Amino acid sequence: MISVVITTYNVSKYVQLCLRSVQEQTYSNLEIIVVDDGSTDDTLTKINEIALSDNRIKVFSQINSGVSVARNYGIDNAHGDFIMFVDGDDMVEKNIVSELYSHVQPTTDVVICCCKCFNEDYSSENHFFAKDLNIASLEEKEILYLQLMNGEEGQPDKSSAFTAIGVPWGKLYRLDMLKQKHIKFDSTLRRMQDNIFNMYVFNEARVIYYLDYPLYRYRLDHISNYRHSKKRITSENYYKIISERQIFFEKYPEYMTTKIISGFNDECIKSYISSIKSICLSYKYSDARIRIIKLNSLSIYKRAFEHSFGNKSFKFNVIRFAINHGLLFVLYKLVRLIK
Repeated sequence: MISVVITTYNVSKYVQLCLRSVQEQTYSNLEIIVVDDGSTDDTLTKINEIALSDNRIKVFSQINSGVSVARNYGIDNAHGDFIMFVDGDDMVEKNIVSELYSHVQPTTDVVICCCKCFNEDYSSENHFFAKDLNIASLEEKEILYLQLMNGEEGQPDKSSAFTAIGVPWGKLYRLDMLKQKHIKFDSTLRRMQDNIFNMYVFNEARVIYYLDYPLYRYRLDHISNYRHSKKRITSENYYKIISERQIFFEKYPEYMTTKIISGFNDECIKSYISSIKSICLSYKYSDARIRIIKLNSLSIYKRAFEHSFGNKSFKFNVIRFAINHGLLFVLYKLVRLIK
């Protein structure tokens, strides 16, 4: 049996399409777990109406606690051999479960597909890698970690790289592996909870199979909604993400190849730039100045600065020039001007 966990929050417009795409799977031995994260529209009503005619559907509702808590609830209540996550406003092709499951071998712990990105006016295939991959060794896993840190890494068409391998959907995870290794989504992370989740999954998985076939339909509203709320992501949020990455690499230093070290350093620099922007847009100058000084004292960023010689990021070089030459007020005004 395969457990499909659908998480929903105020997706009344799309949830019926999502549920039907799961119900109509060619692989029918499914357990469909819907976890509603405290929707305030009629999402839950529509879910319950559909569930009345399909005994495979189990509906749970929680006080609004975030998608990580909802997904973890799905893991705790799943009983299948494998588990799949679906976002409540997305859809899946009718053969996604059967196709992914057909690539499961005795030691396969994760099977992944790519996706179709779409909205009302646009549709495009997003291929995470250029071909099918059977990944088992530490060396073979390197490309996965590189793409976790830089979503465009390894993608054959960067112009259509709307998302990347770090997402939780479009995958079959062996449920026993998640439960035995105590791998869950970190509900304290404001964003990239799924990316950090997969970082630990990929480490524990014996074999990971990537199927270069777009079987998941990813609604691009996710991206526009994220960009709309991006200003609310704090420097503390950015710092926590790279801190989690550092904790992982300190625990598993065998992954620290030259490419991984370079990729992590680049991710730290991007985190630093985003943090500077967030601080400048969120605080008056006197408070922003104190926070930027504190940011520059953090060891994880100081180490990145030491390895940033030759960094071609224009934004980074402008920021460092301004700070090193006592032009912090100019930097603050410039960030707020261009946003």
